Amino acid sequence: MFNTKGLILFLLITYLLKGQTYTVSPYSVFGVGDLCLSSYAPGKSMGETSISGFSKRYVNSDNPCSSGFIDTLSFIADFSITTFYNNLKTQSLKYNNINTDFTYFAIGFPISRKIKTSIGLTPFSSAGYRIREEKFIDTIYSQNTYTGEGGLSKVFLNVSLLLLNLSKQKGLLLHNHNIILGVQPFYLFGTLQDLTKVTFPYSSNMFYLTIKNRNFYSDYNFRYGLSYIFTKIYKNNTNEEKKLKYGLAFVFENNKNIKYDNSYLFLKQITVSGVLFSDTIQNITNENRKIKYPSLFGLGVFLNFNENIVINLDCKTQLWSRTLIHKIKLRDTKFIGAGIEYTPQPEKYFYYWKSVNYRAGVFYNQTYYFINNTPINEYGITFGIGLPLIRAEKAEATMIRRKLPTMFNFSLNISQRGTTENNLIKETFIMFVINLNIYDIWFVKRKYD
Repeated sequence: MFNTKGLILFLLITYLLKGQTYTVSPYSVFGVGDLCLSSYAPGKSMGETSISGFSKRYVNSDNPCSSGFIDTLSFIADFSITTFYNNLKTQSLKYNNINTDFTYFAIGFPISRKIKTSIGLTPFSSAGYRIREEKFIDTIYSQNTYTGEGGLSKVFLNVSLLLLNLSKQKGLLLHNHNIILGVQPFYLFGTLQDLTKVTFPYSSNMFYLTIKNRNFYSDYNFRYGLSYIFTKIYKNNTNEEKKLKYGLAFVFENNKNIKYDNSYLFLKQITVSGVLFSDTIQNITNENRKIKYPSLFGLGVFLNFNENIVINLDCKTQLWSRTLIHKIKLRDTKFIGAGIEYTPQPEKYFYYWKSVNYRAGVFYNQTYYFINNTPINEYGITFGIGLPLIRAEKAEATMIRRKLPTMFNFSLNISQRGTTENNLIKETFIMFVINLNIYDIWFVKRKYD
């Protein structure tokens, strides 16, 4: 038998044992590294949309209201693995890198008919770079190497409360209005580490310099959400039942001072007759420092035609221009993404290919990088497919609820950012995501004769 609980535990342990560094972008030296986009499985291939994402079978880490669609008898789990390909290009050099990492784990379940919840772990930012600089100090040739690694992770808890569920029926026409309130306490933690080495490869009896700067972040904040969903059920001219659904979702995060601890180590080293001698110039630990985490505003809109065609649109901005991180001035981030999902006949459970999800989308992301008076913006296209593990009727577990089959979701994202002008770097990203979604029925009360 397929042991759902055992698999979930294994995936969680495996995820926690992995690191979160997956970027090799030199731009990640600024701020808190590259900010991650959505982890919402269908949204990855629908233009990186997430705020507008509502589903009864997926956990959405970006919309606190999204858990409101979880069925009262269901238990769901999401797990993602991502392969990243990065191509970096200057006017004279090229560099390629590929890396695979575990990037998402979440579960969702109901508390009551009106209160639903989900919890998970997702990346927030990632830093990973290696920059080499060659120059002369007077007449002495030196090589400076700057490397960085690490990132921040986010543990989140979504709690959704159904404030209004109003239905009106007139003949064969049914209107339903839902208002959902959501709150998401989340905890940010992780380490960003910079290492600077200054060497003199062609000079004997010269000291090498090493500077290690490590920042460990650890603090919490809240995201709030409010959503309105309208559903219209009617019959067409052929007496076939149709469903139209649309909605709005708004999310907000307040600004807050985030705590971090800093350690700074400055070494002077020299090798004499094969023996390394080190001298600590400075070794400083600074606890309970703070940076300002900026406010975030987001709006999502979705249309759902008969569970057959779903269209999502996301807009969001975060006010990073009001934040000074390690004496570096940033700018506001702005994101807009749109995507579509097509399922030929979602209710035809006996026909496998008619229940497959086909997805595509586009997005624009204004990053918080502004270097050499040049904005660093990102443009991307996304594609994806959702494949049931088996036909849905074979996953039937109880006559009370239809047990949906396990899904494998595949997403391909292609994007570019930056430029080779002004001594900058142009980056091309290809991201391939595999998501495993498990749907089970756990909360059935057994009856015995």
